[in-house]
Amino acid sequence: MTISADGYSLPRFIILQKLKKLPPELGDLVGRAHFSTSKNGWIAKKLFYVWCVYFVNMVSKYRVEVLPPHLRNIEMVLFVDSHNNRLCSEALTFLEINKIRLITLLAHSSHLTQLFDKNIASPFKNALAQYFSLRDTKYLELDNNGVSYMRRLLIFSVIDAWQVATCRSSVMKAFRDTGIFPFLGIRDFRSAGKS
Repeated sequence: MTISADGYSLPRFIILQKLKKLPPELGDLVGRAHFSTSKNGWIAKKLFYVWCVYFVNMVSKYRVEVLPPHLRNIEMVLFVDSHNNRLCSEALTFLEINKIRLITLLAHSSHLTQLFDKNIASPFKNALAQYFSLRDTKYLELDNNGVSYMRRLLIFSVIDAWQVATCRSSVMKAFRDTGIFPFLGIRDFRSAGKS
């Protein structure tokens, strides 16, 4: 899930487990999310590289469609958690070529430094529970014991909850509260987590 300091949110990048092709029940969601797959449903080094290609594509569109001409070629900064899949030389080189600097946040510091943990996780989880409970579950018995319908139900709920949780004011507040933007000095940052 990717957000920027000006409140812009990228379409979701959703990883599904062990799929060879996109299930038909998700076909109409392609414009609202980008789908990929992995053996266990988690991101790995190769998939991180795929995500970086996706990210650069989205950033390129953002630069052209949103930024004024004098800012389109500036270096951007991408903050990510410190998961070991970030150690992918191809991905790092690709980001660098496209003027994107990757900064990994300190491990075990998400309560202070990760935007998602700081201001977005709670509203996202609340909205997800609400959207999921409001969806119509009467079709669950249709096929594969409702697996296809349940997957669609969950993906729809994730997409809608993400839109609620990442409204512009919440995203900008997350950047402020973590001290990432506008950047807080070290003295200010030490007190940022005490609110």
